[in-house]
Amino acid sequence: PEKRRSYDVSMMAICDAGASADEKDTNGVTGPTMTVDEAYRSFKSATAYFAAADLSEAGNFAEPLMRATKLVKSVDKRMAKSQAVSSVLDAADLYAALGAKRGASEAEIRQAYIQTAIGVHPKKNKHADASRAFVRATQAWSVLGDEEARHSYDASSNALSDSVDGEGGPRAAPPPPPRVQDMSMEDAFAAFKEATAAF
Repeated sequence: PEKRRSYDVSMMAICDAGASADEKDTNGVTGPTMTVDEAYRSFKSATAYFAAADLSEAGNFAEPLMRATKLVKSVDKRMAKSQAVSSVLDAADLYAALGAKRGASEAEIRQAYIQTAIGVHPKKNKHADASRAFVRATQAWSVLGDEEARHSYDASSNALSDSVDGEGGPRAAPPPPPRVQDMSMEDAFAAFKEATAAF
């Protein structure tokens, strides 16, 4: 029973992915609908035929499971790429866009940028908004990777936070955060190349 439960858990994602992508091509992998019970029976049958040295029949039962496994891996990769793009574009501030802490060192900011930029690089991530995410991540690095620009950004962010959270009488309006310069894809690629040159 314990093995069956463990198998059910691992197969559930495979079967759900197969059902949701029924007859749809995902990176060349097609996945027909398969219930957990059907998957379990196919697994047991494939195991039995393999034990009996009937490789042909074992292959017949194992093939749809292998196809479903490939499908679920493909779906997982696409979801991860989509989440990488969303984490950059939906980030509340430049630090969040890179997944970096405000107190991070310059080296840590650089590492966070490189890791983020690789995840949304349009040559590796085919999501429709990957280019936008790549540019935004690089814009964040252009500010946070520069000591003076980062200090100005932090000061503006802190002033804005104080004006919102503080108590007492009227306060002067905080200075606006430094404007992030527009950046072309060519400039973003050049900045990425420069940032990775030291690694």
